[in-house]
Amino acid sequence: MKKYHVLGDIPGEPFPVKEGNKYRFINYMGEQITPAVYDKAYPFNDGLAAVSLNGKYGYIDIKNKPIIPFQYLNAGKYAEGYAPVMNNSGWGYINKKGQTLIEFIYQDAHEFSEGLASVKSDGKYHFINGDGNVALAERYLWAGSFKSGMALVEMENGYAFIDGGGKVLIEGIDYNLVKEYRDTYPYSTTDLLELYEGIRTRKKIPVSQENIILIQEARLRKGRAAELANLLQVILQQKNDCIYKKQYEEVARLRGIEVAIVTDIKKILKR
Repeated sequence: MKKYHVLGDIPGEPFPVKEGNKYRFINYMGEQITPAVYDKAYPFNDGLAAVSLNGKYGYIDIKNKPIIPFQYLNAGKYAEGYAPVMNNSGWGYINKKGQTLIEFIYQDAHEFSEGLASVKSDGKYHFINGDGNVALAERYLWAGSFKSGMALVEMENGYAFIDGGGKVLIEGIDYNLVKEYRDTYPYSTTDLLELYEGIRTRKKIPVSQENIILIQEARLRKGRAAELANLLQVILQQKNDCIYKKQYEEVARLRGIEVAIVTDIKKILKR
């Protein structure tokens, strides 16, 4: 099976892979869903993916059929029934039919997650709910999406973690520390909770050539393991182990590698 840099994160959905300067979508069997024609591509979610073609953004389905026309200046990942898109007036949100759910009044807008979305107005970010009303009144220099009940935001004194009620869990986090954990902990790049725990406990990985190689190898193998772990879910859903026996065995093998890599990283942390 060909190796890819996995950009998707929705089990069972096709995901984008980059070839040269273009993107295409494949499924977890490695089969092509779309040709490599898109300038930008976001992961599928609930049957829709935002893509850019000839400078305009729209949304396609898994059959590569345009569902929302290529008419927007920018777009983000469809989630929880909302698609963040940008027109000449600014950012707003539409549904699967292209109908406006939240007016185009923002300077920036992120996807909905756990019922909230961060948007930018008057130069700062805050959180809104699905009705477009302010959910958290605090204003931030930047704000990410909620995951595991928390979000990473940038305040005047550095980065901070907040909970769903806006309560600060950790504050004054230096940008370089956030970047360090995103760069050195392979599992933190996709799991905000692990990033939070890492920063909270201030664990450090000693810088050495051996450890750098291990980390890079872990990143590569995690991507491969994630790809095949999702394939395992497809196999189990289809309940046809005979047809997919080879892929099933490959998944099990990669799962073993993933466990071994995590064990090695934990050993380094204890040094």
